Amino acid sequence: MSRPEPTWQTSKERKKSKGDQKFESQRDRTDSKDEDELGHLDEDGKHEHFDPNEMRSHVSDGDEHPSSSAPCRRIYDVRMAVVGNVDSGKSTLIGSMISGKLDDGRGLSRSKVFLHQHEAASGRTSCISQHIMGFDTQHKAVHQPVAASASSAAKNKSWKEVVSASRSIMTFIDLAGHEKYLKTTIAGLTGCFPDYALIIINSLAGVTKMTREHLGVSLALDIPLICIITKIDLAPENVLSRTKSQLTKILKSQAAKNKVPLLIRGQEDIQTALKDTSGKVVPIFLVSCVSGANLPLLLDFLSFLKPRRAWGKQAREQAMVAALQMEHAHDQAAASSSASSSSSSSSSSTKDQSSASPQAPSPSSSEASTPTSSTRALPEQGGDQQRHPSTPPHAAKADAKMVTDQESKVEDEEFKGHQQADLEPAEFHVDETFNVSGVGVVISGTVASGVIRINSHLLLGPYPDNTFKEVVVRSLQCKRVSVEECHAGDSCAMSLRMSHKRKDKDALSRASIRRGMVLVDPAVKPKGVRAFEAEVHVLHHPTTIKLHYQAVIHCGILRQTACIYHIDKDCLRTGDHALVRFRFMLRHEWLHAGSTFIFREGNTKGIGRIVRLIDDEEYEASMQGRQAPVPVEQGREVEAEGHGAKPRAEEHHKPPLSAS
Repeated sequence: MSRPEPTWQTSKERKKSKGDQKFESQRDRTDSKDEDELGHLDEDGKHEHFDPNEMRSHVSDGDEHPSSSAPCRRIYDVRMAVVGNVDSGKSTLIGSMISGKLDDGRGLSRSKVFLHQHEAASGRTSCISQHIMGFDTQHKAVHQPVAASASSAAKNKSWKEVVSASRSIMTFIDLAGHEKYLKTTIAGLTGCFPDYALIIINSLAGVTKMTREHLGVSLALDIPLICIITKIDLAPENVLSRTKSQLTKILKSQAAKNKVPLLIRGQEDIQTALKDTSGKVVPIFLVSCVSGANLPLLLDFLSFLKPRRAWGKQAREQAMVAALQMEHAHDQAAASSSASSSSSSSSSSTKDQSSASPQAPSPSSSEASTPTSSTRALPEQGGDQQRHPSTPPHAAKADAKMVTDQESKVEDEEFKGHQQADLEPAEFHVDETFNVSGVGVVISGTVASGVIRINSHLLLGPYPDNTFKEVVVRSLQCKRVSVEECHAGDSCAMSLRMSHKRKDKDALSRASIRRGMVLVDPAVKPKGVRAFEAEVHVLHHPTTIKLHYQAVIHCGILRQTACIYHIDKDCLRTGDHALVRFRFMLRHEWLHAGSTFIFREGNTKGIGRIVRLIDDEEYEASMQGRQAPVPVEQGREVEAEGHGAKPRAEEHHKPPLSAS
């Protein structure tokens, strides 16, 4: 998924290809040419000459050359998944916010975000990349102007400066918007563990099919939403009004869990959105990366956000509560629909009587158009770029100070929640693997629970034979900064070695480690599973789902094809709930009861929650006298394997069963 390139410095640095060198030189020339033409974002969203010395003022002078191992300092790391349709301006918005520079309308900002040359040529993101910026104790932005395609040394220095000068880190997860990269986007939403989802909508195109798809996945995963309408400097007033109406209608619908859209026009609206802790209110921003309209307002709002994702056992308990709430809401919707259908006959019988009776006077147009406070209609564009007229400047500052005081009081309580996850056994989810010259095997991923320290002895697996091998952590890095330990919720990279010398030299090679494997504490005595029972809810399917239906399972970082071998109903259709049993087609995986997953076949099909795990003995006993599901077709198996692995030929001697 994401590729946080390992930053260990060796004498033999990796050479860049000629294409990458050309791309980097062109980007550097573009930056030097447009540095005087473009403006830095000031508090009023106007152009201001960018001063490099002003950027250095955000960085403490005493940390120009940090030590090899930084002290353990807990800071907020807010993960923000940026999703939306292709050409909606996701990468441009990220580039403008992290660098502090406005876009020139020709791709300057997004050139600082793209990792590959083909992305710069096409202007479309094809992979998952992470970019950071910070906020200090005064909620002022600490920008990171170094491009993602720059050298490792330049990125190391810039990231270390941001971490040292910030109280909270905002990690933007740039996801692909094209339909052919949907599996990559879903993998980022499930495997990168975002705290919020930024839904980017192009004001000219409106809410498209892929926007609805990304919105549905975010709602299914219960990720709080923040909507941003971009390119408002290009959209006519009627087109912008139509886009806002589309978005408002979707958010208020029952499919979106009856969200309350709130257009952010000033500090008063920011405080209203921050007071909502249930995720019911969806803030909506109207921004332009070229003119800078409302970008300072967006950064001001982001500076007050705190991590919302729980870790360890608390995360699984919250997932179970969310699943019960979803099921209860579905039951209420079914009951209300049946009640409305029964009352329709009685209402039709009284229709003639009501038409004969004198009608009450209709309210005036001004009274009829007055919305309630909870469902305030989106205003027109005229008052969007200025502070709310009902909010005096001194009142806005007082509200901001009140929020700051409240944050200082609850800060320790929030860290206590992380400390509870730190007391659990260590668990680390492997995302990417690297082979660094002079260092060896390096893995990157996320700490799901516990604390991982240097020289910790952990078990790595499950391997194809469902075994775990003991390894030792040699070094740790978090946000490109060397640390002594990593806690629950931290994204980090680490170098590994075997706990003892083995005759098998390939035991810890990069080829033997895949995405989806875990590092766990030996006290857990881990064991992988291939079957599990889950409660599922079908979001959309054109026909029916029956036995032997095969779909790709996205559960956290893992992605593998699974087959349904038991359903408590004859078949499943759109909107149905059922208790089903899945079995992975390729290998064992490390799972937890209570985890949330998404299953898809092309587009998203449904969401589920793991009720219990089924070991191999129970599965074999249940399948006695029944035909076991056959492996998937070759193309889908390669997709599930990942890392370019080839499917095993002996598993394709039977044709796959087609789903109904």
